[in-house]
Amino acid sequence: MRLASKMPHQTTPVKTGLGRLIPSSFGWQVLFALCLVGLGPLLIMACQDYRYAGEAIVAAQHAHLRLVLEARKARLGAWLAGVETDLRMLAVSQCSMMGCDMEHGAEHSELSQEACDSLDSVRQRGSYYESIETYDSDWNRISNGGGNSDLGEPVPPELRLKLSKADGMVVEPSSVQPGHRVLMHMGHPMFGADGTRNGYVIARLNLLPGIDPILGDLTGLATTGAVYAVSPAGFYIGMPKDANLLGQAVRVPAALLDGTADAVLEYDGHNGTRVFGASAAIPEANWVVIAEIDRKEALRALASLRNRAIITGVVTLAFVMLFAARISRMLSQPLRELAAVAGRIAHGRHGERVGRLSASEANDVGIAFNRMLDELDASHARLTHAASLAAVGQMSSSIVHEMRNPLSSIKLNVQALRRKVEGDVAYSELADIAHGQVLRLETMLSELLSYSKPLELKPEQVSFADAANEAGASVQKQADDKRVTISLQGGLEHVVLAVDPEQFNRALTNLLANAIHAAPPGGEVTLGASLSPQAPCMVNVTVCDNGPGLPPRHMDKLFQPFFTTRKDGTGLGLANVKKIVELHGGSVTAANRPGGGAIFSITVPRGDGM
Repeated sequence: MRLASKMPHQTTPVKTGLGRLIPSSFGWQVLFALCLVGLGPLLIMACQDYRYAGEAIVAAQHAHLRLVLEARKARLGAWLAGVETDLRMLAVSQCSMMGCDMEHGAEHSELSQEACDSLDSVRQRGSYYESIETYDSDWNRISNGGGNSDLGEPVPPELRLKLSKADGMVVEPSSVQPGHRVLMHMGHPMFGADGTRNGYVIARLNLLPGIDPILGDLTGLATTGAVYAVSPAGFYIGMPKDANLLGQAVRVPAALLDGTADAVLEYDGHNGTRVFGASAAIPEANWVVIAEIDRKEALRALASLRNRAIITGVVTLAFVMLFAARISRMLSQPLRELAAVAGRIAHGRHGERVGRLSASEANDVGIAFNRMLDELDASHARLTHAASLAAVGQMSSSIVHEMRNPLSSIKLNVQALRRKVEGDVAYSELADIAHGQVLRLETMLSELLSYSKPLELKPEQVSFADAANEAGASVQKQADDKRVTISLQGGLEHVVLAVDPEQFNRALTNLLANAIHAAPPGGEVTLGASLSPQAPCMVNVTVCDNGPGLPPRHMDKLFQPFFTTRKDGTGLGLANVKKIVELHGGSVTAANRPGGGAIFSITVPRGDGM
């Protein structure tokens, strides 16, 4: 009886929502996506253009309102400066202290009459002066320039207090009075020739005749604009045109009232319509001037911009749909080739690589894909090598620990034998050779243990000059024995390195010792530092000698463990250098100098400062 094999049941994913509208074919999906991508930016562009246009118009209106405000502010400032000039002139006039009583018609001296005439002429200079009076230092009225004076209490107590301490003009806050009047008191102290305070000049002004012509000028504000002045308490002291609001509370944002608004603000105006407004403070009189313009009139240009944006969007959408099909076909073929290569690699053909593709973007993807595969192969080789080194290191560590005790015993015995045969030339030489080999073996075991032992760096901020001097001192005897000069150059002696001082000293000492060994007697070893051009955060440290150089066949093996060309070498010195430098995040290279000799370069992290 034959059993029928059961095939696994394959199910097709159920599409929901937007997935039902998207075809399963890749080409159609690309076409659908391109149409969506084309439509999305169009909508975003339309909204952004509309928003930016509105912001630009608002910014232009703000700049325009600021210009209008600056012009009105300048005119109001000039008007206030004229009033201040009048009072200052009266304050320094010698006749201002003369008495004047025009109400009783008494006879006066020429100076008294001159004082009265001077005050009256200033008052009549502007219709906004209601009265100008002078007082002595005890606040007794001396003279009156005419007009309506409140003989009971002509000067507010607050103004008296401020003037008694002031050296210049004092302005009291304005107040709205019955009869369509906005009053404001201004005063200036009078000083004698010896600098003593002799009295005061007080002016009472009705602001409306002075500021209405300035605020009523709507130049630059079209037909819906308005300019008005507001008191610190938030009341109208200068009204918009065709509005009877004097003394009423102003309903505007608080930022306009204190003059701190740095942009145009939108709010409901005094007549209920939406307006754009800006304000400017006039500190001389403690006022705020507000300029407004109707919002609809300001944004009238947005309608035409919106229509143009719609037309542009429709044309662009048609252009996108026209080329979407062509682009989808161009994209689908290279991607199918990429998928085929990926499938072959998934089945174990790891040497497979993507060939050149027609589309430049797809070709870039293929190049990146090939680079990724190459890097994966290299990473696999590095991991295999690291695993081998780890095993060797673990074994070496065990061997070193096992050999150290016997080697110490051999060393002690050889030293004892050397002392025993000191008188015998032949045996003494053999004992010295044995002792030297023991020391060499001991050094090799120490370096092997150091290489196999994992390092834990403790980076510090170390000056390159200090590190170079410390390493140079460690090999100075070796250099003196060969008459080799060690010099420091590069101009970066004070550069700061972020390294483990002990480990960096080991690496630098090893490179210097190798360079001294390679240099001829009387030769020179140069130690230098420079900033790495590829990575400004790294410092390039070089050790150069003027020896015979490095054989090209040895270049690839220099930093491998146990490789050495020296009879007394261990083959672990440069391997330890590479390990220390790479743990610091740097690299080490070796090359021959054009003029002769070898150069070893290591890169290490740069510290915080020079």
